[in-house]
Amino acid sequence: MEPNSHLEETIERYLGNKMSPEEKTLFEVEMASSPALQELVSIHQQMDSFYSEEEWVQGHPDKNLLLEKTALFEEDDTKAFAEKLKNFREAERKKSPRISTSLYYWLAGIASVVLVLWALLPKETVGMQDLYLQYYQAEDIGTLHVKGDDDDPLLQIEKDFRAQNYQATMAKASPILDTLSRPNVTLLLYLGNAQLQLNQFEEAEATFNTIIHSNTLDFHKGYWYQSLLFLKKEDKVRCMDVLEVISEHPSYFKHEAAKALLKDLKD
Repeated sequence: MEPNSHLEETIERYLGNKMSPEEKTLFEVEMASSPALQELVSIHQQMDSFYSEEEWVQGHPDKNLLLEKTALFEEDDTKAFAEKLKNFREAERKKSPRISTSLYYWLAGIASVVLVLWALLPKETVGMQDLYLQYYQAEDIGTLHVKGDDDDPLLQIEKDFRAQNYQATMAKASPILDTLSRPNVTLLLYLGNAQLQLNQFEEAEATFNTIIHSNTLDFHKGYWYQSLLFLKKEDKVRCMDVLEVISEHPSYFKHEAAKALLKDLKD
């Protein structure tokens, strides 16, 4: 189906609930018999959900709106939409070398939105994710396994975590922790990091706080992973507060890394 200004206007009226009941019924009957029209309506609908003129003030889009809309580019359904849009454009180009002016500007507008978002997005948002990937090292957690004891249930927990089977890690670690009279910091780290990898931030923070408030020699390891949690959440203030604590104590776990990360966040 070759788009034209009248058709595009009709679609916008349909999506904007501006049709009479009779018009809407007729349009839906036509759409039911035309896969090409269904595809075009779907593209308009998904684009409208992304870009609404009422949400923007020309030249000064809201910061929270920018973050919300930019996050859409990371979602699988948005990537699928982008692929659909690309395929639609190529199909129409093959059928008709001349694309209608209004459709041309509509497609160009989509590209403009993307450029504006990336240009105006606060750099620290992207940067904090980059820093998380740089500073997070799973091998820093340590090992649960005791050599020569292949039947140790802790070995399977470690194997599950290394295989990125985080649900299994949590399912096996929690019951064991419940039976212990004293906290096992390394086991708590495996539990907390599995929660962190699954973005269960509240649960992970509680686990790392358990480590911090435990009466153990390795209690300070909880601070480092708590800082990484806040880094992944893009909570810059709380991340820096925890890093300050580590930086003030040379004997704390990942002391030098904490100072370097703190410097990166301040730059």
